Amino acid sequence: MVWTWDECVAYLNSFPELQRWYYHDVIKVRGAEDLDEVILSTIAMAFSRPAFEVPLHCESPEEFLNALSDTQRAVRTGELLDRESRHVIRKAVGGWRELNDLDSRDGLRRVDRHLRELRAQVEQGRKDERIRHVNGFLDFGDPALASHLDDLRSRCVRDLNKVLTRAGLPSV
Repeated sequence: MVWTWDECVAYLNSFPELQRWYYHDVIKVRGAEDLDEVILSTIAMAFSRPAFEVPLHCESPEEFLNALSDTQRAVRTGELLDRESRHVIRKAVGGWRELNDLDSRDGLRRVDRHLRELRAQVEQGRKDERIRHVNGFLDFGDPALASHLDDLRSRCVRDLNKVLTRAGLPSV
């Protein structure tokens, strides 16, 4: 079996304790609060993208699903990918499960659940053609579905902003 460098890095990144030890001097994590701030800042960066800012009907289906997938990855693993190059541009040691603060962890668990539901409903809507790709953009045959998806997207951002505010970080 031959592993590429990306596969080696992904495997090593699945050990948060190893990452903490290795990156200790690089990211200046001195305590649990510092680590929480690094994780939360990385997740906040993942939400600073058009998928959470522009109206849904202005999104292209592939880019929107890629943005949701990348955001889920950042929330779960702490890895933030560049949209163009697909390389990791920021790495926190772990995702929401590694947060020390229990309230922050619970808040991001909700965000993760909303993201998972949002992505599943967009994928299902594309399969059953309630969401179509028209002239490069999302087209909703069911306005109620569009409203529901927009509400889920807003809940993600609202719940994240509650966590960020409680941690003393800027909201997205």
